[in-house]
Amino acid sequence: MQRKNRRRRRLPDAARRHVEMLTQNGPVETTYIDAEHFFQYFQEAGVDPMEVAKELGVEESDVTMALATEGRLAVPTSEYAVKIAGTEAGDALLDDVTFTPEGMTMREASTFMTEQKEIERRALEKAEQLIAEDEALEADLEYVKSSFMTQALSAGVAADVAEGNASLFEARAKAILGRYGINPREWYDRIGLQISQTEEAGRVEYHQPLNPDVDLDMEVPVVNISEGMSKAGKHKPKELLGYLKSLIGQEPLLTLDEKALVQIPSKSNKIRHVAYSSRKPGTKLAPARRAAILSINDLIRNAVLVESMANTKKDKKPGVERYHRFYVPVFLGDQAHVVRVVAEELVGSDGIKPIDVELYDVIAERREPPRSQAPDNPERSPSTVMSKETLFSKVTIRQMLAGVKDSGGAALLPVSLSR
Repeated sequence: MQRKNRRRRRLPDAARRHVEMLTQNGPVETTYIDAEHFFQYFQEAGVDPMEVAKELGVEESDVTMALATEGRLAVPTSEYAVKIAGTEAGDALLDDVTFTPEGMTMREASTFMTEQKEIERRALEKAEQLIAEDEALEADLEYVKSSFMTQALSAGVAADVAEGNASLFEARAKAILGRYGINPREWYDRIGLQISQTEEAGRVEYHQPLNPDVDLDMEVPVVNISEGMSKAGKHKPKELLGYLKSLIGQEPLLTLDEKALVQIPSKSNKIRHVAYSSRKPGTKLAPARRAAILSINDLIRNAVLVESMANTKKDKKPGVERYHRFYVPVFLGDQAHVVRVVAEELVGSDGIKPIDVELYDVIAERREPPRSQAPDNPERSPSTVMSKETLFSKVTIRQMLAGVKDSGGAALLPVSLSR
């Protein structure tokens, strides 16, 4: 490897901040370099990229795999620091380095931000066009703002804070109008927005349980996974992991509502998370979860997207942009359950539906009656909303979600929507 240039140049401010963010939790053992740009740089420099990779401790097979999958080279940071950082190669590859397997490089971050700004610009442009064609939409946007203000003030939010956030929410409604064609008034009434004050001074929390385009009256099939249940008792997590690994490389599966293409993750840490993370040995829901994993392809094909949220732990998982929660009703023997399929939308996604996501977790949900209903009320109990009589039939999304909690621990459906 050429080591002629050992000058330690000062990092540009943006790159320095990027490195600081990625390493803020302490030293990192591995540095990840975009394989394509690594290969391209050394080829143009007249150096054999394979030899460079070998000197950095990367196996030839790993380089080949990274190139084939548009992936990254995992280089020990100790090797990177001595042989790459501060050299001409290090400077040239600065935009193509990250310190977590899922983290964005500077080049990817820049591309992503440019794409997101363009998506937002097109959405607002389309909204303006729709408003010009239908003046009633102006009144609908004003309804969103005034309704938000009323709710925020009732929650004790200061008037100036409420005003500012109401304008932001109105802008969001406008962007959704342009992007999805959803009426602002209908969207606001549908999402069941919850506003609350927190103990932290000046901080207000806004929680939106449902995605704006969820059709609660849409019928979804109840998936019978009893066969998976009969096998589930024999499958330990290690065997479930082996089953999931057998699915790596299959084509992404389209969800029932055609809103997402779900891919089985290929990285070992991600697929282990699916097999091990939410298992609760000895609980009544443990067999249901195991059966769900063994029927994962059928579940994905019949799942619908209900809830999406931004990744709030970018320091730990910088490569994930959003989490999406899909739900599917299932039967195990004579028991009705709802299974939640969680997927990750990675940084760099264009967000256009069907969105590309990776499977992250599979959870058998506990279902509770809406708080306004008595648990023993046979007319409103979730067990009658989805009962054994519905085996092999369909239920509405409204029925499926009755008694299911959202990401904040509250009922997914406000009482007015669950009736």
